[in-house]
Amino acid sequence: STSGTTETAIEGYFFRGNYSYDNRYSASISYRYDGASQFAYDKWGHFWSVGGAWRISEEEFTKDANWIDDLRVRATYGVSGNQLSSAFPYTNLWSVSESNGAPSLSLSSVGNRNLSWERNKQIDLGVDFRFFDRVYGSLDYYNRRTHDLIWNRPTPASTGLSSRLENVGILGNVGFEFDVTVDLIKNENVYWNIGINGAFSQNKLIDFPAELGDPTRGGNYVSGRFLRGKGKSYYNLYLFKYAGVNPENGNELFWKDVKDEAGNVIGCETTEKFAEATQYEMGDQMPDLVGGIRTSFRWKNFDVNVLAAYQLGGKQWDGNSANLYDPGRAMFNVSDDLIGNTWTPENPNAEFPRLMYNGVWNAPSSTCDYLYRSASYFNLKNLNVGYTLPQKWTSRIGVQSLRVFFNADNLCLITEHDGFDPRTSMNSQAGFGFPQARTFTFGVTLNM
Repeated sequence: STSGTTETAIEGYFFRGNYSYDNRYSASISYRYDGASQFAYDKWGHFWSVGGAWRISEEEFTKDANWIDDLRVRATYGVSGNQLSSAFPYTNLWSVSESNGAPSLSLSSVGNRNLSWERNKQIDLGVDFRFFDRVYGSLDYYNRRTHDLIWNRPTPASTGLSSRLENVGILGNVGFEFDVTVDLIKNENVYWNIGINGAFSQNKLIDFPAELGDPTRGGNYVSGRFLRGKGKSYYNLYLFKYAGVNPENGNELFWKDVKDEAGNVIGCETTEKFAEATQYEMGDQMPDLVGGIRTSFRWKNFDVNVLAAYQLGGKQWDGNSANLYDPGRAMFNVSDDLIGNTWTPENPNAEFPRLMYNGVWNAPSSTCDYLYRSASYFNLKNLNVGYTLPQKWTSRIGVQSLRVFFNADNLCLITEHDGFDPRTSMNSQAGFGFPQARTFTFGVTLNM
């Protein structure tokens, strides 16, 4: 066995200043000077931000608007930095091995002395509000561009290596977030509110090394199951398209383009040969909206709190089902989805191909669209019910307050397919992941 240690260091100096005037206007400024050992020859980065806010509800022209309890607008702009986790990207690295009984030395990666920080340039705009003493929350918009992305840029074959790290990319992210709460009932004995929050986000690749581009794909390039290019989402799915089962022999079918003599696509047809199938753009893997819903209810000494989470849109590969749909896994169970639903001469219109010992199916793979399911879900995350004993009872035994409660976590999950859990990862379920537990708790909260 072998072992080793690697040391990296970061050193930083920072300043922050805040100013407020008459509870109406405020401003802030910050500055950081950070150095990272990973960038030995260009280690220092200057990062800063400026921001301001205006509390409109304190202005004279809003005094007659009794329904406005609080209204504030704010804006910030700043630059932050990202560094590498790799310890020595600035220098050549060599590997030692054995060849024909003699030690050998080979170049494993090419360093780049000009490598430096990635820089995130971001603007944030927001509104905080409270109206009618019942409706309150915040709205936020952000636009971030990451410049000088650290990328593996292809190098000439004469170097003996495929790429080296350079600051050569730009990635854009735009998003909108909201959080709104409404007090539906608010009096001495009853209080009930409900709130919802959510976040929309989109990203686009703005620039990348030209050497990555493929002229046959319009200058775009393939990375795993994604087709990436200028103006496209970084998670733009590029997959083979499953066409079902050939009813005559039970083989898998896939779609492929039909081209004329000039190479122009004039149509499409099915093929049983996976190597002949065509990859197609299948949309953004990222969800459209992610958020939560909450509500609190209190009646005298009883209280109920509920928390739920939701996600709308997006696609994820169902790796759990892929394992259970694999006919080549001898001695392993298969999904009950296959029972009575695989091709046989008596069942030519089955959903799944013929099932054969040590057979091979391509449809369940992560490069084919068949097992990409909607990533939308609704999850009842938490339910908490409690009762607080009257203080006139607890004070007799020297207790300030005593609350008994019941708590339940992960009560319900609704997804497109049983066993598919989009919460486990933004990208995909890679395989047999351990499911999130459902737990029930009874307890007492005691304050002396």
